[in-house]
Amino acid sequence: MNLKKTALAAAVSAALIAPMAAQAEATAYGSIRVKLEHTSIEPPVGDDVSDLGVEDVVSRFGLKGDMDLGNGMKAFGHYEFGVDATNGAIFNTAGNNGGNRLGYAGLQGGFGKVALGRQWSPSYLTTGTSVVGIVDGFADGALSLVSSSNAAVPVRSSRALTYANQFGPVTLMTLFQFNNDNGTNQSSDGTYTDQEALDRADIAVKFKAGPATIALSTIQDSEANGDDSHMGASVVFGFGSGHSARVHYESYDYGGADDAISINVGGIFSLGGGKSIRAIYGQQTDAVVLSGGTPSDITEIALGFTNQINKATKVWVSGRNRVTEAVASGAETTMTEINTGIRFDF
Repeated sequence: MNLKKTALAAAVSAALIAPMAAQAEATAYGSIRVKLEHTSIEPPVGDDVSDLGVEDVVSRFGLKGDMDLGNGMKAFGHYEFGVDATNGAIFNTAGNNGGNRLGYAGLQGGFGKVALGRQWSPSYLTTGTSVVGIVDGFADGALSLVSSSNAAVPVRSSRALTYANQFGPVTLMTLFQFNNDNGTNQSSDGTYTDQEALDRADIAVKFKAGPATIALSTIQDSEANGDDSHMGASVVFGFGSGHSARVHYESYDYGGADDAISINVGGIFSLGGGKSIRAIYGQQTDAVVLSGGTPSDITEIALGFTNQINKATKVWVSGRNRVTEAVASGAETTMTEINTGIRFDF
């Protein structure tokens, strides 16, 4: 009898321990990014204004993990949220600059990579990142329509299904965002009307051609989501030893309003030892979203010096000048920002 009880206890213990042993190990990580910045604004009317303060530059904290499922497959998950390093607060919104930045799970194998949840925009990961963030110290750092300052073309999308795969030298990335209305919408009288299930389709490809990395992207919103469309293209030329030149083009159809056009040219010149000089120049026409809803033409130039001290630590000194001209009135607003900051990853 005692032998049977011992055997039963061992079997129960093994059954309880086995699932725990099969759990994936999560990796915690974070990136703290803060700067001391002086900002001056010259409005078309009224007095000039200026400010000096300590600001957060999209700090974040996250957890991620994966598990081998055998037969060349694995499961994975990732959760990331924005934090404000200036006051230790966690953002309580899901905006582009903070809040629930990422949250998804998926499967990967010979078929590619499939995931569900809040995820990066393929347009941002391809054409957008060719210029966004080149000059350290700014959440966007370029006049890209796909940037953290532009809610119309978000860098991340919720309620999304993504698929990615590598076909020789070509990387394909797709995202489909759903509206979660379950295909119907109930009116006040109790009747139902059909709703488009898909809010947004975001497709991008990237490939290498000699020293150049070329990316193409497109976003199409549903009629219910504004019927907007976006196209992007970028080329990054690598010259070895950390040097690169970048050309970036975007067009955005606001679904009836004038199209916005964005062109950026920039580069990174390595000084060796982790030090580099970074610069970017951009022009944007009919920028409805970035100018707060008023059609405007924007010109921006940014220049910075970055010292990557080690894998985890980076410091910088950067500045930029942005001139916004209202299309209708011609009124100009000039904003100048100069900052120095530190980024620490763990």
